[in-house]
Amino acid sequence: MDSDVLSIDVAKLATGISKIREVIKLNEGIALKDNSCKFSESMNEFLKKAEEEIVRIQAQDRVALSMVKEITGYFHGNSAQEEAHPFRIFMVVRDFLSILDQVCKEVAKVNERTIYSSARPLQNPPTPSVFPGLNVRRHYSSSDDETPS
Repeated sequence: MDSDVLSIDVAKLATGISKIREVIKLNEGIALKDNSCKFSESMNEFLKKAEEEIVRIQAQDRVALSMVKEITGYFHGNSAQEEAHPFRIFMVVRDFLSILDQVCKEVAKVNERTIYSSARPLQNPPTPSVFPGLNVRRHYSSSDDETPS
């Protein structure tokens, strides 16, 4: 949501609440019926909560805008050009994150290809026996055992 639109909408709500307050005052002046009193009490309670909420939203809007201006000032310096579009910093961050995401995907593809090509089984060359003479003796001794005595 655009910050300017939000500020305008909150101002419209504040204007609407002041109009409701005027209607309630007129209603209180005209009728003193029991139903009218209950309506006025309910509306006054609503107006109180609505005014508090609007004040809270306006305060948060000011704080958020000042923080955005502070961040923009940090990254761009105190440039008058950037002050006209303080939320441009979010577009810069969005573009940066998009590029970073694309690079991560490309690196993952390269790693996947590397893993796939290295997954082929390697043929181990036959290892020479550590004690070749031992195998020879066993061969001879086993043949000696097979001969009848």
